[in-house]
Amino acid sequence: MNGCIPGAISLSMLESTSQEIHNVSQAELADNTRDVAVKEDVRLSFWIDFRSLPGSPGFEIHCWDNGPGVPKENLVEMMGFGFSTRSALEMETIGQYGLGIKHACMRLAHAALIFIKTVEDAHVILMAPEFLKAKEIERILYPTTRFIRDGGELKIDESDPDFRRTADNITDYSNLKSLEDIIEVIQEMPNT
Repeated sequence: MNGCIPGAISLSMLESTSQEIHNVSQAELADNTRDVAVKEDVRLSFWIDFRSLPGSPGFEIHCWDNGPGVPKENLVEMMGFGFSTRSALEMETIGQYGLGIKHACMRLAHAALIFIKTVEDAHVILMAPEFLKAKEIERILYPTTRFIRDGGELKIDESDPDFRRTADNITDYSNLKSLEDIIEVIQEMPNT
């Protein structure tokens, strides 16, 4: 499916795993921020914001940091199961196997949106089991959109013929119901 990053694992295989730690996604994000700060010898901040959903008992968890973001050339590799910047010698966590944040989001969230903002652009990646089930997709795919940053303005990546369809998938299977909602979240993020 164009406009998607492959996850290199099947949904049924993911559902058969047994991770039950509900705070693991926030912990993995915080840990990833710490790893970048140590590696780059810089001070980074990490925020967690809980937001209620009007008319729903559910809530959103927003986690972000002020790190440099992930370069677009690393996105596909980063979102694949099994990718990790950690070695087995560093620590013994699920993250060393490249499963941490991806596994937590796909197993524990209705839909998780990963926002990556760099100096040049911004990407939005949908991680939603409901999307895969509704589209009858067995291999994990993550619909992904890219915006180009032009000063303080975000522009649609006109070079991506799948942008509209992918953005529609994101708004159909997440709490963000319009392109404007997506752009608003990106603009809330700290600048890198």
